[in-house]
Amino acid sequence: MTTWRTAISVRIATSILLLVFSGSALGDYLKIPVPPDIDKDEPGEFYDCWLITSANMLAGAGYGPNTDMQVNAETIYEQLKTEYPPPGT
Repeated sequence: MTTWRTAISVRIATSILLLVFSGSALGDYLKIPVPPDIDKDEPGEFYDCWLITSANMLAGAGYGPNTDMQVNAETIYEQLKTEYPPPGT
């Protein structure tokens, strides 16, 4: 009988925790009207995908010296290309 009561207590505690912390999961998020989007230099280059994604995400998070997110994304992308050149160059 003790095991049954323990199981119910655990379920009740879990339900209470889920109710308490579910409000934080439904909170506000960063809403960007026009997110930064960098186009690839050449369509066949697959190496730059992670650089472009990183630059877009960093600029969207507010990194960069300018107030324009697109300009920040392009600046960050150029810095990343300089820091991480393609393999074999």
